[in-house]
Amino acid sequence: TRDIELARRHRRTGERLLWFRQAGREYVVRDASVIDQVVNLWAPVNVIGDEQGKVGARQGEIGARQGEIGQRQGRVGSEQGVIGAKQGAIGDRQGRLAAREVSARTDEERRSIDAEHRRLDEDMRALDRQMQELDAKMRDLDKPMRDLDDQMKVLDREMQALDVKMRDAVKRAETEMLTLMDKSIASGAAVSVK
Repeated sequence: TRDIELARRHRRTGERLLWFRQAGREYVVRDASVIDQVVNLWAPVNVIGDEQGKVGARQGEIGARQGEIGQRQGRVGSEQGVIGAKQGAIGDRQGRLAAREVSARTDEERRSIDAEHRRLDEDMRALDRQMQELDAKMRDLDKPMRDLDDQMKVLDREMQALDVKMRDAVKRAETEMLTLMDKSIASGAAVSVK
């Protein structure tokens, strides 16, 4: 931020300029051809940055779709949890009913217990059907999520390749920039301002 302020002090209204510091001295270049060279040096970096931005945007879109599916999976999972809790409660009631069955003394008590067993079995079968439907919904959501994961992996590989290209392009631009700064000083295009 401080360097930007220093450079701005040397800028005339609407003027393009190159400001740099080398060996403790500040230099300003106003020569349009040198500034054009700087722009051209960094152009490949900007192109790669744009490509990274596009890949990042596609990753963002896929991530948003994954989030939507994840929310739907969460809702299905929550419904499964509710059904699981109901199944647990029925299992608990069946256990207590079995304990009552052992101590049943009359035919009427045994018939009542049998009827309760049948109701609980029906309730459990109904819950099993609901759970199977939810399992099917979850499987239906798993496929698009896997597809999106595959797309994201492809984009991750693209981004990694662009990262390598970016590092190489920045290194090349920095090296060429140092050479250009030395030439600008030697030719007098770079004027010392401090």
